[in-house]
Amino acid sequence: MTETGTSATSADGGGTARGADADPVSVTFRPTTLSTLVAVSAALFALAALEVATADTFLMGSAGVALVTAGLWVAWRWRRLVGVVVGFPGVALVLLAIAGSWTGVGRAVAFATVAPALLGALLVTVSLAPGRGEGTRTLLKAGCGVVFLGVLMAGVGQSATFDELALATVGIVVAYDAGETAVNVGEHLGQEASTWRVESTHLAGTAAVGVLTVLLGRALQGLQTPGLDLGQFAIVLVAVVAFVAVLHE
Repeated sequence: MTETGTSATSADGGGTARGADADPVSVTFRPTTLSTLVAVSAALFALAALEVATADTFLMGSAGVALVTAGLWVAWRWRRLVGVVVGFPGVALVLLAIAGSWTGVGRAVAFATVAPALLGALLVTVSLAPGRGEGTRTLLKAGCGVVFLGVLMAGVGQSATFDELALATVGIVVAYDAGETAVNVGEHLGQEASTWRVESTHLAGTAAVGVLTVLLGRALQGLQTPGLDLGQFAIVLVAVVAFVAVLHE
């Protein structure tokens, strides 16, 4: 699939362009902006829902991811050097946030949760960068998978409640689905086309399914098998939801 449209050729001109003054129509086949922002936000929401990171750590990490996102966009739309200048402090903020999670009581679980969650959010951001081409979907899956690892760590360490684990898992599913939407719509319609209605409708449906998933999880929580503690049951639930997300593809 090419990134720029070509002008029509004449029937008898031996392949020459018809109309010397006709400009080719440029179409950019890149992940769409709305779904990209939703995907990155949902990945960060997964960490926020766990309530493992302190407010300062979460805000610092989120600011870092936002700067990297902005830097990637600037590098594509304007100048690469300026994009690096904007995005590099974001990487530093993410690393500082991860280092800052290694403090206080339960720091091992906090670090094991925050580190993969923030690094996964960074991968999601990079995977949906407007300048990327091949490997976008693979990197998106990897990013969501790393965030999911953070949720599993919170479940193993029993540092989050059932509701928090369920919400975080839904956030990951929304991040993955929104990322796929950004790529699919971008491939078929390009960034120049008005796609916000299509994206909004699809993302609203995904959010509705997420809410139903949380409600179902709460209902199933009352059916726990004797001897299966909350952390183990939550891990089983999030694993099932992750499996459903993979089947969705």
